[in-house]
Amino acid sequence: MAQKYYYCVILEQCGPPPPPVDSSQLAHIPNDLTVSAEGFPLWENYPEFEFDYGSTAPLYLPKQLALLEEMALLLKSQPQAKLKIIGRYKKEETLPEQAKRYGNLGRARALSIADKLMAEYQLPSQQIYILGDTMPLDKKAFYIDLEIIGYLPSGPEQEKKEAERFRQAYLQDIKRLTYDGRMAFFRSPDQRFKLAPPVFGDYLDSLQNYLAQNPNAQLIIIGHTDSKLQGQAAQEEALSFALQTKAYLEHKGINCPIQTQSRSNQELLQIDTLADGSRALYKAAQNRRVEILVEEVP
Repeated sequence: MAQKYYYCVILEQCGPPPPPVDSSQLAHIPNDLTVSAEGFPLWENYPEFEFDYGSTAPLYLPKQLALLEEMALLLKSQPQAKLKIIGRYKKEETLPEQAKRYGNLGRARALSIADKLMAEYQLPSQQIYILGDTMPLDKKAFYIDLEIIGYLPSGPEQEKKEAERFRQAYLQDIKRLTYDGRMAFFRSPDQRFKLAPPVFGDYLDSLQNYLAQNPNAQLIIIGHTDSKLQGQAAQEEALSFALQTKAYLEHKGINCPIQTQSRSNQELLQIDTLADGSRALYKAAQNRRVEILVEEVP
């Protein structure tokens, strides 16, 4: 960042802004950009950033702008995390004078993304790490690679708040409890299921005590998912959340009858799809959930 300031502000050598990307290319941009954190995908199926030959500036699509905004919000909520941006370029591309000042065309492209994040979304410069490299041979339009480093799904304070919210929920009503994706890690598309043992262990103790006093009770577990999938696929994913929760409870010693149901994505708690088609990460996590209901049978 200091290098750009020196050349552009002190020496005034940056010159005019680069020409815009040829808009005729936009229809051919693949939607296979994934942003991961610690090996887990946070955002998937976004359009790749496209650049004209030798250019350092992409023409931003609405979904890409929504992605940058959401990444900035996430990073600002976790100051310890950083965004790594790797800019790519083809070996045959001619490096413009502007790009040579930053080492290579890849770094200049990564810096154009970083500039936008800092200027328009107020992301601190210390949370951005840029690199430049040549284009991998197996991809034709892979100019920008994004990865979040040092990301924690929830910080200690957030975990305490979630734990207390959960504890109060089952203390008030053991018969109805909702466990959402922020705590259970219901993550599409691999349907990974992982409960928070210290918190859920308290609930299991209370549930087992209740069942011991009410031997005719049974459980109904209702699965819900977010708006990413539709139709039969959404129905099956929501049911898988319920089935995995049932298996977990049975493994922990709950031996009453357990029914499972799927509500697909018909009962969203939050609208997790924005007008441009992008998805809001945290709202989607709230929609991926199970309801655990206790029903007494006469």
